[in-house]
Amino acid sequence: MKIKLMGTAAIYSPYNSASTFVNNDLVVDLPNGILKQFLKDGDDISHVDTILLTHMHGDHTADTPFFALYRMLRQQAESITVVGPVGIRQKILDMYNAYDFFDARDYVEDGRANMNFIEMSEGSRIEVNGYTIEAHEVHHGNEAPALGYVINDKLGFTGDASLCEGVEKIFAQAEAIVSDSSHMEGNDDHMGVDNLKYLSEKYGKKIICTHMRDNTREELKKSTPENFIVGEDFLELEI
Repeated sequence: MKIKLMGTAAIYSPYNSASTFVNNDLVVDLPNGILKQFLKDGDDISHVDTILLTHMHGDHTADTPFFALYRMLRQQAESITVVGPVGIRQKILDMYNAYDFFDARDYVEDGRANMNFIEMSEGSRIEVNGYTIEAHEVHHGNEAPALGYVINDKLGFTGDASLCEGVEKIFAQAEAIVSDSSHMEGNDDHMGVDNLKYLSEKYGKKIICTHMRDNTREELKKSTPENFIVGEDFLELEI
């Protein structure tokens, strides 16, 4: 499974907000500015048929209308499936409305945009576009629902999460995990390097650090723990 880290930062950073491109046909989270990242890097997004959204915050969803509209305006006819927590369809429609994309919203509502929505919850397991995706509810402060995912029982994503039961399930199931690595010390909203060291010792899995604050990134670069990969925008990996 090939992945490219399109963005690896928390929101207030010169690095782009966290997003991951999988096998050139699936994207996990479409934050503010991510369409520009794809275009700057020359990536072909015409084959993207699956989008996984972990939760509703703008630094994980804000470019979804732009991404879909870009494809639609280029008459890329393949349908695209948006997978997310309960309420994600209405969230995306509300974003079209907030961005004044009224005609585009009509295309979504009446099906002309070729967008399908699947809403998942704890333990949901689906087959979509050649992938098996399992969702686990994670704790992200007051934001609920928030989900992490495991793709093909191999590649995990925590989304934004504190150390919680859902994160433990993802680490137990997946072989490698693209993980929230916001802080040096975890809190109720985000995991810290201290949490990830605990998870690494317990499960022995490869941890790909993303959603980093700048100071956390610098500290991890100075001394990278075993099994950790410090993400960089456009870093490509084989899992």
